[in-house]
Amino acid sequence: ASNTEYAYRVRLGGHTLDAGRFRTEEELQVPNAGMESWYSEDGKIWKELWITKGPYWYYWYPWNASDVSTQGWNTINLKTTNADWKYQYNAISGTMRTDDKHSGNYAALIRTVGWGSGNSAVGLANAANIDPGYLYLGNYDAAAQKPDFGYSFPSRPSTLGFWYKYTTKEGIGDQFSVDVVVENRENGVVTELGRGNFREGVNRSAYAHGVVSIKYNHVGLHLKATHIYISFKSGDNTSNNSLLEVPEFANLSDGKYVGSQLYIDDIELIYE
Repeated sequence: ASNTEYAYRVRLGGHTLDAGRFRTEEELQVPNAGMESWYSEDGKIWKELWITKGPYWYYWYPWNASDVSTQGWNTINLKTTNADWKYQYNAISGTMRTDDKHSGNYAALIRTVGWGSGNSAVGLANAANIDPGYLYLGNYDAAAQKPDFGYSFPSRPSTLGFWYKYTTKEGIGDQFSVDVVVENRENGVVTELGRGNFREGVNRSAYAHGVVSIKYNHVGLHLKATHIYISFKSGDNTSNNSLLEVPEFANLSDGKYVGSQLYIDDIELIYE
């Protein structure tokens, strides 16, 4: 049973050779598994001819700012947004809340996005920078502008389950990916204990159930799990040809560059 203490005794020929106690691992779940907790901050608001305009974009965070228990997931939204940029085709959160969900009120929308000060609304696919969206357990490395994977987690699940939808441009061969890794981190040494992966590039307009089996290796059988990371990524194709949506000509407000879109909801760790 989960998180249960057992006593044991080893006897041979009427003699007790060993005795002791041990506790099984707890069947833990990740925070905000239903993707219900989010908060956002306004992007740039400015005045033009004494008229207040915007915001046309938002910083999105996958947790409740006032509830520490919901924190753990992160994004690279800080890479694709900039406080000085006015328009959504310049600054856009690749990962955000959506009410297109599997259950509850909300889900995560993880999308490939075009961003950068050099972008413009000319009605063509000419984004200066394109990055896939991420939703992952860990922190954001601001200096390197990339994920810092890893979340404190002392258990070994056997399977990751989740619900998903996917929209990508036909003919470009894009695929979203899901990775789950269980680690032991001790004295500055990181040992991978187990890993699982899921990739798919099929357009799905209705939610489907995805499953990732975690395969554990023999190297870390004697080590305790200390960390886990799960990573959802919207795709690999970051060419302008991959974009599903571009800003209309002269749309100086909510026009945006968006590519493959991955919807994720109801994440579950399974123990067997």
